[in-house]
Amino acid sequence: MVSRDEARQLLAALQRLSLEHRAVLSLFALEGVPHREIAEVLGVAEGTIWSRLHAARKRLAEEVGRGQS
Repeated sequence: MVSRDEARQLLAALQRLSLEHRAVLSLFALEGVPHREIAEVLGVAEGTIWSRLHAARKRLAEEVGRGQS
């Protein structure tokens, strides 16, 4: 279970991400939209979604770590 403080830190870290990264993370991780559908919605190739999702996860981990320092 996530504490309120951890949830606030995660939200703050998400807000520091680019719009592209927030979009793919939100659609995939929070909404459960498949990669193919995200690609259609955003008008990009499915491979681009895979790449953006990987980069977004990496960046989010960095931002969460930064917020804990």
